[in-house]
Amino acid sequence: MTASEKVLDTTGIDFVNVHHYGAVAHLRTILKYMDRRFEGKSFSLGEFGSRTAHTARTSGDWGDPAEESVRHYLAVGHYALGMGASFIANWSWKDFRDSVFPWGINHADLTPKPVMEAYRNMMLLFRPVRLRYEEPKLYLILPDSLRLGADNKGIHEALRRSIDYLIMANVPFGVITEDSLDRLPYSAEALIWPLAYCPADAVFEHVTRFVDRGGHLLISGDPRFDESRHPFRLQRLKALGFADDATAPLPPSKDMPLPENIPFIISANRRVCRVPLALELRDNDGQYTPGIYRRFIDEISGVSRIKVVPDDGSVSVFDVAVQEGRMLVALNMADKHQDVSISAHNGYPAVNAGIDAGRTLTLMWNKQGAVTVVAAQGSLSVDGKPILPNNGDCAFLSLDNRDLRSSDQIMALPFGVGRFALQRVEGAGKLEGEKGEFSKGHWVVLEKQLLKGDGSVVSGEIDAATAYDIRLLATPENQVKARESAQRLLLFQGL
Repeated sequence: MTASEKVLDTTGIDFVNVHHYGAVAHLRTILKYMDRRFEGKSFSLGEFGSRTAHTARTSGDWGDPAEESVRHYLAVGHYALGMGASFIANWSWKDFRDSVFPWGINHADLTPKPVMEAYRNMMLLFRPVRLRYEEPKLYLILPDSLRLGADNKGIHEALRRSIDYLIMANVPFGVITEDSLDRLPYSAEALIWPLAYCPADAVFEHVTRFVDRGGHLLISGDPRFDESRHPFRLQRLKALGFADDATAPLPPSKDMPLPENIPFIISANRRVCRVPLALELRDNDGQYTPGIYRRFIDEISGVSRIKVVPDDGSVSVFDVAVQEGRMLVALNMADKHQDVSISAHNGYPAVNAGIDAGRTLTLMWNKQGAVTVVAAQGSLSVDGKPILPNNGDCAFLSLDNRDLRSSDQIMALPFGVGRFALQRVEGAGKLEGEKGEFSKGHWVVLEKQLLKGDGSVVSGEIDAATAYDIRLLATPENQVKARESAQRLLLFQGL
């Protein structure tokens, strides 16, 4: 977290934007930190890029580390979509002709790099998406009264980790400042207030009113300091439902070691949980805080997490509300392939899928419940029914808004060499395939795509020369329609 203020200075502007060139695990927290959608302000990523090629050059290496750059771009896009960003924009379009500047997604002569083609395929996959905002039930409060004082850098880093722990818990949440609590949506049911040491009286009253109307609160620190940082608000614990505490208020300190057993004090009415320590500031390696947050969410808050196996924080899952139906996005941040199980929840069916290291899962249902977008790196089933049987690294998009297993017009978007495979239902039309590209907004056929199938599965091979080339799969009588649909998709004209 940099020292620049990313929240309070957004008061007079219409949307929030940031640039980021670091690791994906850091980028996701910075994006979420700026989320002001609760007051109608979108957030966006105005510049990003993969540092991989740049780092290679400065180390004396040559060549194009394409796989790492592709992983980075796909992960950035899926995190941004999953968290509700309005747009992302890469930097830059091409490398320089007269100097070494390996940030482009095209070479200096405009020959596309693999990362550009993968980026294009991801954006085509996202073309049908029109986001619809759903207010979360949980909010993280940024403690303005503390973070704008001494040890600003350490406090901001502690808050960034807090955001990351909630992302890894797979719980939908929003971010709000103390200064904005008068605009907290009424639909909010739970608050997590880290490092709540010296809130203004008006801020504290907003929180107590929230609790009095049935809300749940997790608070760390000691709120008995006033906004001038004097220990003069000794009745605040009682106002939150706790017995009087005769001990002297202790200011935050990141130097004191944490006890082996972290106190987790629950009020008599079970609405408020208190950790009387500078937990987030002192727990640098995340030994305790993630478990505390999950305990509050699961046992006290009434807010549901998305239950995932593995549930160790390595897989991020997002429910995405879209105008056309529902969407599910997942990312595997582990350094190995994982078979992921996502439990049925909130109207979503159970999903089982393989996701490669650093890669992504995408699913979209239309309003009728048909699966119209799917991407994974291995087998994928929904509600126990297979959709991708032993699929390679390829995504599929229905161009006629029908379920992919019966659709007559499908766009296949590969992300590397291998095999693609799609389940088909009995009675589905026999598909023919072609490889192509867009030129001046029109689909141009390059060559036929050989398809194999026994009626229940259609499959094909992706070679190195066409590893990112778009495929259209359509029944013979719908080939022209599929090409027209692909062109409309490219030009934002709808399907």
